[in-house]
Amino acid sequence: MMSSFSIFEDKLKLILALILFSGVIVSQETRSLNIFAGHQQLSTSTNGSFSDFSSGNYFGVSKNLGFLFINTPINFGFQFSQRGGNQDINLSDYLIDGNSLPVDEETVNLLLSYSYFDFFVNATVNVGNLSFYVGPVVGINLSSEVENLILPAIYTFDENEFKADKFDYGINAGLTFHINRLIGISGEFYQGRSAADNKQEFRNFGLKLSLGF
Repeated sequence: MMSSFSIFEDKLKLILALILFSGVIVSQETRSLNIFAGHQQLSTSTNGSFSDFSSGNYFGVSKNLGFLFINTPINFGFQFSQRGGNQDINLSDYLIDGNSLPVDEETVNLLLSYSYFDFFVNATVNVGNLSFYVGPVVGINLSSEVENLILPAIYTFDENEFKADKFDYGINAGLTFHINRLIGISGEFYQGRSAADNKQEFRNFGLKLSLGF
């Protein structure tokens, strides 16, 4: 017959297990307002294949969609970010009929840089000091910078072909490690889709540092 001490020991183990389990599934991160800044690697697809990466920065603010002292799994915010990449251009696509393509000018690299103001909403799942988040992003184009190429008159290249759409939308996902109650570091991924199928499709990888209150 099981002794009273053994029954007590089993109950104690069960209580400890429940405490440990609840400590894992409940986030230690209770910040409602975050200010963040980070660095991104940028790539874009204009002709069906993604470009080499270029670098950019971004910063913004996010807020937990809660009331008073009650936090929810939903965060929303805005950020200033960049998109772009180093796009290889096949000059044969722009060669005027009747001309021959020079052997040393088959392709050129075009630096594309776009600035956006983004609105985003994220759903967050917390596991201890880690937070996984995912949600939609809608961006408004603020500026487009296309490297000025000086080409011979045998080409019909037009820089306006690479101007970005006014709006960009996509999905953002990331993982945050909360160093302490105030500081977190995140790695994230953005996959965009332009409103017009014949325009740029953006892909960003970011690393950011956030300060919470």
